[in-house]
Amino acid sequence: MKGDGTEPAQPLVVGVDLGGTKLSAALATRAGAVLRASTEPTPAEAGVEAVCGQLRSMVEGLLADAGADPADVGRLAMAVPGLVEHRTGVVLRAPNLAGWRNVPLRDRLRALFRCEVLLDNDAHLGALAEYLEGAGRGARNFVFIAVGTGIGGGLVLEGRLFRGSRGTAGEMGYAVIPGLDHPCAAEPGGCLGALVSGPAIAERAVARLAGGARSLIRRAVDGDLSRITGETVQEAARAGDPVAREVLREVGTALGVAIANLAYLLNPDVVCVGGGAAAAGDLILGPARAAVRERTYPEIGQVTRIVPAALGPEAVLRGAVLYAAFGDDLPPVPSEEEEAGEATA
Repeated sequence: MKGDGTEPAQPLVVGVDLGGTKLSAALATRAGAVLRASTEPTPAEAGVEAVCGQLRSMVEGLLADAGADPADVGRLAMAVPGLVEHRTGVVLRAPNLAGWRNVPLRDRLRALFRCEVLLDNDAHLGALAEYLEGAGRGARNFVFIAVGTGIGGGLVLEGRLFRGSRGTAGEMGYAVIPGLDHPCAAEPGGCLGALVSGPAIAERAVARLAGGARSLIRRAVDGDLSRITGETVQEAARAGDPVAREVLREVGTALGVAIANLAYLLNPDVVCVGGGAAAAGDLILGPARAAVRERTYPEIGQVTRIVPAALGPEAVLRGAVLYAAFGDDLPPVPSEEEEAGEATA
């Protein structure tokens, strides 16, 4: 796919989602249309060089399948599960990857791929995808909260991805909330991640069952409380189990307290919740909305819509593709009113 004067000399981009267990890459056009994609296990314990080498092999395979050359790739964007200093392209820390502290990853990838390289936190790029193509379409100020093993987040303010002074804005899991009875490993007080993450949901359920509570959860794990997960609690809650529902109500309330603070601070149009909390739907989001209503002025709380994520687990890879395609010059997103007008025209 050489440039012939009728198309760009480098018409392709690569998006990468680097996870602790999976490494995904997608080859796409400059408009963001995916041509080929693949996923392989991440050699996380083998170190930085092994991960970079595997990624190079994956990208070469995608290019070969598409009948393209390495020289056709103009930009690669990677989503990293950790703190990324956006200005320098240094991964400050990635807890799920062995030895990833102060890694000059952008420079290493530039040397491997001979193209422009962009790096960002995985939740930031999940936010980008949801903003452009998912639950945030039509918003101008948008917050994404990713609930999983930990809590991550991303902010799009006035139509631009907001990263903060070092690129670490949006780390909402470490936000300290007075009154939490669960300590946070990284803070002297309680933090959101200590109550809302998947493991924290399981921990709350285990504490209740260990105290003698009767619940469908115990039957689901054959009495082995060590097998309880956040998903176990959600399944029992959907079946009407009162213990599981109470655990998720408490989780939703804590999430709502955090969102109320965000509503006062940022006044977003939309707060989008992804991961396990999105899968729980109104079992968590309902109490979250109630907590926001109770803790904010109507002029503020009623402006902010709290919605589940729309793109699912592929949001981060999609965000990496979009970042590779557009960089920080995001395409304008029509408002809901504009989209409705186009649909009736």
